[in-house]
Amino acid sequence: MNTSGGRQPLYDTVGDGEIRLLTLDDVLQTSYGNSSLISCKLETVALKDFQPKSHDESEPLSSCRWPGYDQSKPDFSLLFQPKKRHRLFGNPELSWKSYIDSLEDRTVDDGIADRPASSIASAPGSLSHTYIALSYAWGPDKNHRKIRVNGIDTEVRPNLYAALLELRASQWVRRGIRLWIDALCINQKDVSERERQVRIMRSIYESSWQVVVWLGPETETTSLAYTAFAWLARAIGSGDKLRKFAAEYGIPHYAYDASPIILDPFILPWREEVFSAVRSFFACDYWHRLWILQELAMSKLDAPVLWGTHSMPLHEVWAACEIIDEGEGTILEGMATSGNDIDLHNTTLTIDRRLEERHSTPGKQWKHLIRIKSLRDKTGHGIQCALPALELARGAQASDHRDKVYGILGIPSVEQLATMLPNYQVDITQAYINFTQNVITNQGLDIIRLIHAPVEPVMLSWFSADSPRWLRRLVNARYKEVANPCTHALPSWAVCWTCKGAPLARLPGSYRAHASLPSPNVQFLDGGALSVQAILIDEIANLSAYNIVEADPLYPHNTLSVESIPNPYGDLVGLKEAFWRTIVADSTSKGDKPPSTWRLLVEQRRWSPYGTSEMIGSSISFGLHSFALRNVKLLLGGGYLLGSLLGYKGPHRAWGGNKKSDILEHYSERDERDAVAWASNVLAWRRLIVTRAGRLGLTVASALHGDTVAILPGCSTPVVIRRDGSNWKLIGEVFVYGLMEGETAAMVRDGRAEATEINFC
Repeated sequence: MNTSGGRQPLYDTVGDGEIRLLTLDDVLQTSYGNSSLISCKLETVALKDFQPKSHDESEPLSSCRWPGYDQSKPDFSLLFQPKKRHRLFGNPELSWKSYIDSLEDRTVDDGIADRPASSIASAPGSLSHTYIALSYAWGPDKNHRKIRVNGIDTEVRPNLYAALLELRASQWVRRGIRLWIDALCINQKDVSERERQVRIMRSIYESSWQVVVWLGPETETTSLAYTAFAWLARAIGSGDKLRKFAAEYGIPHYAYDASPIILDPFILPWREEVFSAVRSFFACDYWHRLWILQELAMSKLDAPVLWGTHSMPLHEVWAACEIIDEGEGTILEGMATSGNDIDLHNTTLTIDRRLEERHSTPGKQWKHLIRIKSLRDKTGHGIQCALPALELARGAQASDHRDKVYGILGIPSVEQLATMLPNYQVDITQAYINFTQNVITNQGLDIIRLIHAPVEPVMLSWFSADSPRWLRRLVNARYKEVANPCTHALPSWAVCWTCKGAPLARLPGSYRAHASLPSPNVQFLDGGALSVQAILIDEIANLSAYNIVEADPLYPHNTLSVESIPNPYGDLVGLKEAFWRTIVADSTSKGDKPPSTWRLLVEQRRWSPYGTSEMIGSSISFGLHSFALRNVKLLLGGGYLLGSLLGYKGPHRAWGGNKKSDILEHYSERDERDAVAWASNVLAWRRLIVTRAGRLGLTVASALHGDTVAILPGCSTPVVIRRDGSNWKLIGEVFVYGLMEGETAAMVRDGRAEATEINFC
């Protein structure tokens, strides 16, 4: 915010526990809100005078409805394609046309009819101890608009100006309810004040009568997007009902990829404009702003989400997102954002692993909002519950990157991890070191699982990296960077929250590699080193390529012969068990143990061209067939090649059988889809490794031959480390089948392994 002439006369000193609140002045207009002049006044108040609102998730969702919501009656018929040929299912008297006709006259029964026409009655009786906290994105720092604060002309960014116009038109604000808006209520140029206010940011939102979400000015897609969300949340209500609706009224689902696994043969009969409108909703900058993680964690479930003049309670937005997620097999074909390199008609299981337009994948759309909702959970404790919040923070947008750690200190799952206070006197590097050090001191070493791991370039070409050298030179210009090394001069043990990594799938299993080991003895040494106890278990011998188009032709890289690698898993059956559990990191996408039916992943047909082959941009495929094709020569333990394990018979011969194996029990199509989808996502941007002892593992792409697999007391997964003179560098986490359930403690007890002190630099 800028003031006239560069002066800052607006702000007096704000003491500890004090905040400023804003009151919008009325305007002398017969039609309220038409004036472009915004006038307001700031006053300083004590935060303790405002009682924190209840966060009982079971309370009625009607106490703070946004004015105008009660009168909303969306026309659901606008969503559908009435000219599409309808099909009759179940009740032959109920046709597609009759359903459309019924929507035109339908009144949604969510209690709206029983509520008073005006929500002004639900506003608090006393306004003196009430305020609204605005949650919004600052937006571009250009094209500033002038407002008047305490009689002084002040410039604000366009998005805030639009929000003030809309807020001024509401009955709440017209009655005198005050506002808290960070850009106006904090002197942003006073670093000391900013630190003090950030420290109490959670309390500011928690003590507000209501949090109001502002997505931005209305667009041509706003009305359609809100109608779609209302239909999902109110008229449908669950993923099962969505699938039933699609089965009765849907359009046949045709997939064009090599081997579709389709759970739902029909897709929603929405108009394409509806899918586009919903995608526009998810694309709003607001959803990817860092500070909303804390703000929405503190908001009420009926917090109004405003997009121009349209309003919807937050709980309905989340309900719609969960329904989309549940019905993903039905709705995803139209929901996946199209780009230059993705076919709208191609449903891909690994779209969240793509490099291009990362903001537009499902993981950055409805799944992203669901993850934000999970931050409200106050029952979980420890670093494992906080990892999702930390990952969200790393991917969020912040104008000051130090806020990527300062801005999440008030989130319930994070506040117990770090006891540090915001300090804007230090640079980004020191802020990141301080945060990692603070979490390690309080909660142990699990945060190092988030260490930034660079990934070498991929070759964007239809030619593989083992093509003739002359052919590869022809396409040399089509290399694409994936994840460059960190540029912030951090020690290897400190987590970077700025540098963009490869879009890896987080391993959510409940791992216990450190179980029964002594408590960690961690010391922070002069010069930035971290001293820890480590059990050096094994050494990496062979590594797969991390993708079929990895540019380095060295991979798959074998350093041991078949005869010299033992099979610690017994026989071929045990090796296959270890293999399929490794490629899913022995968990489902939800973090549960995978069912035994997931043994289907060792069926030979899974790895054939007719199993799973997914091209999702720039010829980068994450299908199982592509992984197998690049790595058929990877040497495993017990004298096996990966290709022979998976039924590969040569470049010009068919892969192994195409029928379900007789040794497998019956499994459903959902088992098949879930197993294949999760395996494909876990393998993406990771290397399958074989250790000198024959253990199978999965680790970051930056791992090399000769790196050491170590167990650290206080860290739930093994890690890959690398010698650097007399010290060590931390490379990244690694899943090793046979080391994830506390097996190391027994090895230490019987003398097969011992703890040693090492220093990470």
